[in-house]
Amino acid sequence: MNNNSFEEKPVNLSAVQNGDSIKVNWNANSSQEIKFTTVMYKSVSNNSISRESITDTNSLKLTDLTYGRRYKIWATYTDTSGNPGNSSDTLELLYRSFTQNNPPCFISDPDSILYFIESESKSYFLNAFDADGNSISFHALDNPLGLEVGGNTLKWEPHIAQRGFYTFKIIASDGISADTISTKCHSKKAQRNRDQYRFQFSKSF
Repeated sequence: MNNNSFEEKPVNLSAVQNGDSIKVNWNANSSQEIKFTTVMYKSVSNNSISRESITDTNSLKLTDLTYGRRYKIWATYTDTSGNPGNSSDTLELLYRSFTQNNPPCFISDPDSILYFIESESKSYFLNAFDADGNSISFHALDNPLGLEVGGNTLKWEPHIAQRGFYTFKIIASDGISADTISTKCHSKKAQRNRDQYRFQFSKSF
């Protein structure tokens, strides 16, 4: 049971890129309960979350960012007893360079597992974004599994000897720079239902 009664939250959160940083602002709050504010920013590309805390002000500059990435940004207060308050509204912002090429970025869940069945072909959609609007090409790096990558689709038909768990890397490139994601997959044995076994058994007599 959560007995935390501290419900204050930052309001009117805003985030604006200024050169090579993002300035985050929120309304000033004079409550004596508030000890500090924490701003969190999550990369949509790899789901990594960073955070920075600040006291006695209602603005913060974020600098530890990667060009071409989308970020979700939100903030919370923490009271003098160490209890976190409610989260502010969440903003989403594209952090980009205006003077050089922005690399493409994957926006697939890096923790997801792709499932395949032996001797069955299955395809998955590859999802990436380019801040400059450049076309993106995909390919598998070091491809001992025999994965087929065409357009924005990954296809594989594993054979019996390829049952198990694997990790492989997919590259998204705009022809100038690239992003790489490590992807996990699981190739499983085909499951036959009882009706199939019953039919095969009856045919053997």
